[in-house]
Amino acid sequence: AVVKQAEAHEEDMRTQLQEVVRRVTALLDYNNTISMVVNIDPELTTELYEKISNSYFDSPDTRVQWLENMTSYHAKKENWMEAAQCKIHHAALVAEFLEKGYDRARSPAGGPSAAASSSSSSSSSSQSPGAVSPATGVGAGASSASRSSSAPSAPVAPAPPAASASSSFLTSKLPFSTQMFARIAPNLHHEFGLPELGGSDVASLFQLSSWSVNGLIQLLKEAVVLLEQSKMFELCLETYSLLAQLYQRKGMLPDLVACLENYRQSATHLLEDQKEKSRLLARYYRVNFYGAKFEELNGQGYIYKRPPSSNLREFTTSVKASYRHLVDNEKDVVLLGNKAVNPEELDPDKLYIQIAGLLPYVEVAGDSVAGTFEQHFGIKRFIFESAFEKTRKKKTIYTVELQFPYLKNRLLISSTEEIILSELEAAIELLHERVASIRSELNHRPPRMNNLQQIIQGSVVPMVNEGPLKICQDFLASENIPKSEVGALFRLRDALADFVKMCGFAIRFNAKLITEQHKPFQEMVESKYDVMKRDIEAYLANVPDTTDAEEPPVE
Repeated sequence: AVVKQAEAHEEDMRTQLQEVVRRVTALLDYNNTISMVVNIDPELTTELYEKISNSYFDSPDTRVQWLENMTSYHAKKENWMEAAQCKIHHAALVAEFLEKGYDRARSPAGGPSAAASSSSSSSSSSQSPGAVSPATGVGAGASSASRSSSAPSAPVAPAPPAASASSSFLTSKLPFSTQMFARIAPNLHHEFGLPELGGSDVASLFQLSSWSVNGLIQLLKEAVVLLEQSKMFELCLETYSLLAQLYQRKGMLPDLVACLENYRQSATHLLEDQKEKSRLLARYYRVNFYGAKFEELNGQGYIYKRPPSSNLREFTTSVKASYRHLVDNEKDVVLLGNKAVNPEELDPDKLYIQIAGLLPYVEVAGDSVAGTFEQHFGIKRFIFESAFEKTRKKKTIYTVELQFPYLKNRLLISSTEEIILSELEAAIELLHERVASIRSELNHRPPRMNNLQQIIQGSVVPMVNEGPLKICQDFLASENIPKSEVGALFRLRDALADFVKMCGFAIRFNAKLITEQHKPFQEMVESKYDVMKRDIEAYLANVPDTTDAEEPPVE
């Protein structure tokens, strides 16, 4: 029995040693890769930062220091939203620390005095598992030359001193649930929490001063500055709400007053945006990689999130530049068209990239339009539309593994769905889009007369856009009425009726806005509208009543 116990113990030790070797090797590989790509491939750099941070699951101080490094790297690239997400993820871990009561399990060394020693203690703890420095992103034994060429130095700013464990605040629960952070960071439920620990472990593992209520407040204050930079005012409101509850609980009334004023300002910015509808938050691109030299990227597709100022040409140039170092000749980085690719037909010595601009895909009822925030928060589906067989339309919907926004600004595509619309369905969708654009302009405050008149002219003047009447001729002329798409035929009838109604609303609204100089335009569109309405109503009379319609036979 003693021999068996010794063998079992030896096997456990061997397993643990193998795990330590595996982790050290992985960390050194990550670190070496960062030093090579930090200036040419920001997406890979942040992915490696995340992997290193998560690898320190059982060393929370080092884990959050790597989150802070990622914050600094994103901020340097002006990826304000991603930087804010890093801060919020750090804050959520601190909130979990407080909710678990770990603050009460810390020795006095984890209290105010920890702030003074956190620098040296975190330095030593950061070296133990993988000899990787979170402040520089390179191994502790690396030369000064290699340090200067690796990840930019991102020292963690000291947080305010930790509150005393005897504080009445810390002997009670937080004034909100840690689940509230998911309203700011949509992927938190996918992330590792904190390890379950005993009292002695807590004292040794949580030595940074950010593990405190004051540290939580500081993180939220830093996060909201980044959120304001990204113009995500909805998330600013959520963050200020958390701060206000903390200030109220701690009796920090001057800070509470300032916080509520900031809340008011963010709400004002949001109201202004709802009137102007001028806020742009991000652009999205799909990138597919083909070629053995891409290694693990070969055959994979990603969705990239870019600032609203980005454009397709600039983005394409930056992606090609990121992988230029993998081939000898710049011409060996080949941009493919957005058609099906057969990897067997590609030159193995070249890199092939497919790029397309996408739109967020948010399903809404009828011809409603998702708001700006809904299109950019908690979003994981994206759509690419293309012509199919001349008169039909193909929609390709991409789903990613997590949701934007996140710690990273590219996410792996996990599934792809293709929808082929018939000519009739494509026509219905065109009408829905036109109705939605008219409704959006009618709801804009203050009214934009020039925009409204452009939409009216494009809708009712045949020489500019004969779309609706052409649709009627193609599908509602008595000899062309489709027999096999009865349901779609009724949807077309309803879409045309809505289109006519919304055009009428728009023209009457425009009449209230115009001055004398615009009267000729108003008279012209009213005349054109009357003709269009009469013609469309004549075509609609050809649609059989719902009760008279016969469903096609089931084969």
